[in-house]
Amino acid sequence: MNRVQLGSFELQCSSAQSVIALVLGAYLQYCVIKVIYRLYFHPLAKFPGPKLAGATYLYEAYYDLYPYKLRYLWQIEKLHQQYGPIVRINPAHLHINDPDFLDGIYSSGNKHKRNRDAWFYRSERNGPLGWSLFQTVEHDVHRMRRAALSPFFSKRNIHALEGLIIGKVDELVERFAIAHQTAEVIPLLHATGALTMDIISVYAYGKDVRKLRRPDWAGKELEAYSKLSQLGPFGRHFAWVSKMVLVTLPMSVVERISPAAALIPRNRAFFRGLIQDALVTEGSTKKAPHRTIFQDIVQSNLPPSEKTPARLSAEANLLQIAGTETTARTLAVLIFHLIDSPAVLDRLRLELKPYTPESGSTMHLAELEAIPYFSAVITEGIRLSHVVSSRMPRYAPDEQIKYGKWVIPVGTPVMQSHYLHHTNPKIFPDPYEFNPQRWLDDPDLKSKYFMGFGRGTRICLGINPIQMLKCSDCFLAQYCRVANHSPPPSIRITIMSSTYSVNGKVAIVTGAGSGIGLALTKLLLSAGCSVVLADLKLRLEAEQILAEYHHPASTSSSPSAIFHLTDVANWTHLTLLWEAAIKSFGSVDIVASVAGIYEPPPSSFWKPPGISPESRDPPDASTGQYNTFAVNQIAPIRLAQIAIDYWTQHRDIQGNYLAVASMAAYLHSIETPFYMASKAALISFVKSLGSVRDLFGIRLSAVCPGPVLVRPSPVNIAILPLATLRLRSHETFRLIQPD
Repeated sequence: MNRVQLGSFELQCSSAQSVIALVLGAYLQYCVIKVIYRLYFHPLAKFPGPKLAGATYLYEAYYDLYPYKLRYLWQIEKLHQQYGPIVRINPAHLHINDPDFLDGIYSSGNKHKRNRDAWFYRSERNGPLGWSLFQTVEHDVHRMRRAALSPFFSKRNIHALEGLIIGKVDELVERFAIAHQTAEVIPLLHATGALTMDIISVYAYGKDVRKLRRPDWAGKELEAYSKLSQLGPFGRHFAWVSKMVLVTLPMSVVERISPAAALIPRNRAFFRGLIQDALVTEGSTKKAPHRTIFQDIVQSNLPPSEKTPARLSAEANLLQIAGTETTARTLAVLIFHLIDSPAVLDRLRLELKPYTPESGSTMHLAELEAIPYFSAVITEGIRLSHVVSSRMPRYAPDEQIKYGKWVIPVGTPVMQSHYLHHTNPKIFPDPYEFNPQRWLDDPDLKSKYFMGFGRGTRICLGINPIQMLKCSDCFLAQYCRVANHSPPPSIRITIMSSTYSVNGKVAIVTGAGSGIGLALTKLLLSAGCSVVLADLKLRLEAEQILAEYHHPASTSSSPSAIFHLTDVANWTHLTLLWEAAIKSFGSVDIVASVAGIYEPPPSSFWKPPGISPESRDPPDASTGQYNTFAVNQIAPIRLAQIAIDYWTQHRDIQGNYLAVASMAAYLHSIETPFYMASKAALISFVKSLGSVRDLFGIRLSAVCPGPVLVRPSPVNIAILPLATLRLRSHETFRLIQPD
């Protein structure tokens, strides 16, 4: 036995134990010393911000990894409200939320160099963008690599691609027309992703991947890109895990761990093959429709170290992801806002009328650039797309940065977040409104405050490929509103700006016995989500669904369904419903309050209790209660209360609450004032709890369908106009119009 001295403590232990104790003791002392240094002696110790954020990166991990997920951006917003425009957000980073200091952070030219922060982007070093332009840290290396790529994205070269672009847009419009005839659901982001992926693949490496002809469009790739982007914070804090998964492990193992992550080594091998072919055929006289980017790069004046298959495959991945996902998302969000803003679409169509096929004119990109309103529409769409919502750290390697009274030391990463900047109400009044006119009213707004492509010397190469968006939008805008007709009523469009997988989750759906509740139940089960059907009774179709999926959850990995007899107006029933769900499935992830009644005679304003024989509301109850309000308003609120209490105690579950309200919440009718008021109150309730997501990571949403005719109506058809869902753009939203 050995004696080990740790401070004032003396331990007797074996040799192995003594080594472990010494190592742990030394590491503990190292951590304490590091925290003391960061808080009191670090060059950033004097800057405002929470002490815990300055002491450890775990503060950031708490909001980005666990128990929250990807929530640090919103916490940074709160820190600015508390500490002012400049905040120390981790031991090494300063965040400046000042729209007038953009050029101080992201300066232009060689006089004020700005390097990319290696720590913030270290997860990408092991990913598909390692060694690419995006991942380049040093200013001078970035300038060299950018100079090799920039000519390919000039206006001249993009204009030369008009034939390719218009041909691909025609393919997309043709599929839209087929969808019109067959009442097919169009996943808009996947469709625009197929368009952009087809174009960039032909231009970059001469291979048409033909995603526009695939039934699933580019959905698989886009979902993988989205999931990979969400892994960034994890790779930032645990880079060794990222490297092991993406570089060290065999492909077969990676595919089992994460199919999305497996896309990285698969794409890496694919692009290396293409680059190797370009290197082998260097100097070939073989004619092609046009020169590809990498055919020219391998023959450029770049040093040999810059033209290896490994580095150029990273550049190919960059072009694939940036040219597909970001452009597709911008285009999808823009189309949504055009459909959602008839006045904007009408004016845009009027501006474009001289360039449409009906006018006998041929449209050219140069002509589109000369239409101020069209440019304003594009700019506003980019502002609201938030394709890069996180912060973009830069540091000055050769100089101090001065901000007000603060002198920021050399080498300190400083940054602004695109989302916070583009939703700043001081610069953009009503920041969540789609208002292209703002860019025309203030001609200097774009040059001073627009950062959709970044700022400074590292501004995105996509600033000129956005002409591709202009061309595409011209066709899509015309297709959506030709000859003053509304968008085709049988087309259903879904837009997903952020995804939430329901596979393996558990949902409670009230009113699941028929109508919208039954339709939602079927959709959830088909997507792998188990469902508790809560209702007073089940229609035949609901009973068939229950029989198909009714099996013990513990005996099968497939989704399961159970029925629980529930009167939502009875609070005891709601409590028993929740207990039954926990007992059967162990947890609850999703709650959908769908049950509702349309002011029936037993509970109507025009059938007073105690006066009208049709009323069933108690006239002499000590606590008055109308059943219409009890079902439509009080029950969803009570169920939300139960759910939120549960989710705040189980932080490992990301709770999702959906209230089905009605368009009636925004209308008024003398015939059904109870119904209108109850739905309006429900909307107000959900809006009041909007900050719950920021505080606890719980998502609350309300949808407002229009009139829905369900069985036993003699007309077996549902009519649901495109709903206007006013959600912040980081939320998931859908536009759904059933057949």
